[in-house]
Amino acid sequence: MEQKKEEKRNPWSLFGAAVVAVMFLGSTIGLVFFYSGDSSNQGDLGKPTYDYNGFKFVQGDGGWQTSTAFGPLIMVNLPQQVKDLECVGCELLDYNSLAGGKVYIISSSAAEDNGAAEILRNFPYSSKQRACLPENGEKEECKELPLRDCADASLESKIVILEEGVIQGENEEEGVSKASREKVNYRNSCLTLEGENLIKAADRAIYKAFGVIS
Repeated sequence: MEQKKEEKRNPWSLFGAAVVAVMFLGSTIGLVFFYSGDSSNQGDLGKPTYDYNGFKFVQGDGGWQTSTAFGPLIMVNLPQQVKDLECVGCELLDYNSLAGGKVYIISSSAAEDNGAAEILRNFPYSSKQRACLPENGEKEECKELPLRDCADASLESKIVILEEGVIQGENEEEGVSKASREKVNYRNSCLTLEGENLIKAADRAIYKAFGVIS
């Protein structure tokens, strides 16, 4: 079995801010469809507000903002937009499962970095480090990075794996795959986000961890 590489300093660079802003704008437009069935109104200074499960969301410059017992949240998507995403193992996911300690981020595309940025701006960590899966250790972009997977996760050392792409369902009908667009998987301080819109997957996990979605 290949010995894991020693960690080396790797400057963290996430360039998701612009894309997050664009996706937040799209998220805001899409809320027209949700407002007809949920509690929403205009708050102070005419800013849109939204109530969900006892939490009041206010639209701010950086996203939808609310307060929780663990601190403030700034989100691209509202709970109503992500609550139905598949979330395997989420009955064990809480704030302490993902917050604190060191976090290793395994991502390899701009879309994956954007999902990681959503996690990093809402959870406090003592340090953060980009990493690669062990099976990718020979790739050029991974040669200077530590190799980590879910087996390395602990309360002191969280692992977040992001995998962009279409998730194929188990059943197919008339040649059309039953695809779920996003999926969250949590196990023992290891969070895996899969799908086409990884910010939505990240928001689903964040809302569960902060107690907004039960």
